[in-house]
Amino acid sequence: MTKSRHSRLVDKSLSAAVAAIEVYNKPDFRYREESFCILMLNAWELLLKARILLENHGAPKSIEIWDFYTTKGGSRSKRKRPATSRSGNIKTIGIERAIGLVRSYPVKSLDERCAGNLALLMEIRDTAVHFLHNDLGLSARVLDVGMAALQNYVRSLTDWFSVSLDHMNFYLMPLAFQTPAAVVESLASSARPASVSRLLTHIADQEKASPIEKDDPYVVTMRVMVKFSRSTGNDAEIVKIVKDGEGALAITLTEEDMRERFPWSYDELTKRLRARFPDFKANQVYHNIRKRLEENPTFCHERHLNPDNPQGG
Repeated sequence: MTKSRHSRLVDKSLSAAVAAIEVYNKPDFRYREESFCILMLNAWELLLKARILLENHGAPKSIEIWDFYTTKGGSRSKRKRPATSRSGNIKTIGIERAIGLVRSYPVKSLDERCAGNLALLMEIRDTAVHFLHNDLGLSARVLDVGMAALQNYVRSLTDWFSVSLDHMNFYLMPLAFQTPAAVVESLASSARPASVSRLLTHIADQEKASPIEKDDPYVVTMRVMVKFSRSTGNDAEIVKIVKDGEGALAITLTEEDMRERFPWSYDELTKRLRARFPDFKANQVYHNIRKRLEENPTFCHERHLNPDNPQGG
């Protein structure tokens, strides 16, 4: 069976995103940040065009550039015609035009924070000619923007096309083996070009303008924190779940810890499902699925009104 136009674009978009991750995660690659931004923007442009095609029943004209032209007599034409490239192929809209179109849709439009993140990616790409390869401060900020771009991409792919990437390792490796002092020193460096300094300031300004809220599904940037602890192996403390008196280190999870790990109540879960899936119904099928998942401690924790009385409500 032949795939639809929008499905073929989704496949190409996913290939571009995977390529962006593979390039970024290479152990030694001298054009890492620049290449990632270019490929990730390409992935997003294809995804946005796929969404536009889906909304327009696969009509190619919906992503093509049509414009008025000058007639032989020098006047403006009454009808539009497609703009063509040097080879004669019809040109398609760019990512900025695609962002504007998808943001205008009344249902499942492009989130404002997601659009802000894409604007930062474009700014990084446009400043790439001024990059210094040893600028760890810039590399750290590109990672923050890139991680957000990936999270937003995965969520949009699921929301718009019901494509799940749970089977894929869809993440960027952090700058884990650079010492914190080196990154901090680079962030404060005065030796970088003024254009890169302005870019770092711009990223910081956009973060302040769009602070992350706890339940926001989309973000402008994501801060990646890596913590190392040294151990000789033999003197490392053993941490495991044991019965009292077995001699290992005791780990206590408070009610606050459990609330942080399992923040949604039944009402909140149902509310979010209604918001995410237009055809959702809180019927018996839903309750059967939910009850099966509630039996799995990975997904659900039962809180008592009085933690000291397990027989209570």
